[in-house]
Amino acid sequence: MENLRWCLVFLLVDLAFAQIVYVTDLPAFTRLAPCAASAVTYAINSLTYKQCAQDVTALASCVCTKDQNSVAVSAEISSNVLSSCGATASEDVSSAAAILKNYCTQSPNANPFPPITNGVSQYITDLPAYSDLGPCASNALRYVIGSMTYSKCPGAASALVSCACLKNQNSLLISGDINKSVFSSCGTTHSQDVASAHAVFAGYCGLNNGTSNFPTPTPLAGSISYYITDMVEYSSLAP
Repeated sequence: MENLRWCLVFLLVDLAFAQIVYVTDLPAFTRLAPCAASAVTYAINSLTYKQCAQDVTALASCVCTKDQNSVAVSAEISSNVLSSCGATASEDVSSAAAILKNYCTQSPNANPFPPITNGVSQYITDLPAYSDLGPCASNALRYVIGSMTYSKCPGAASALVSCACLKNQNSLLISGDINKSVFSSCGTTHSQDVASAHAVFAGYCGLNNGTSNFPTPTPLAGSISYYITDMVEYSSLAP
């Protein structure tokens, strides 16, 4: 008990002399998926309704050192993340817990997350292979990947490809959504469009480790340099 008391004293001293910020102002907060970010901010801000003052310093002290608030906040964050991000979102739970710890230590220069090293600066819509897809398939694929940024993934290109392909079971979710969206957009017989969309997604995921293998269209034999409207036979058709 004495050791715990001294730990709380030292933490209060640290909070007093540190540059206190709200949890949303921590640099690492931007690395959270939107669903996890919402879970963290809700759990902390809800304390200001009854238990904590809204002042930045008072709120940090109240959340992290008063009574058993930090324990309650931690449990609520975990529950809310699993509810909003998905039952398999174990990585989001860990990330949210790391942000709470970062907030309570108030170490502005601390980075609780490993750096993203894939170096990807392209979105899936920037890839040449994406433009080779039929419009119905490309629109479906763009919607499926883009919708991940609404809740489950950050919006930055490097973070999005890592989240969509490697995090939790996102790639499995995306694969199922590709099937549904492409069939819905292109028609239920368009299995080749589905296969092409999956191949582009697989190549996109390969950007994480630099081993991308994108599909290439198979052209007809011979050289085609004109559209059907350029043919003499076309001009002889009835309107």
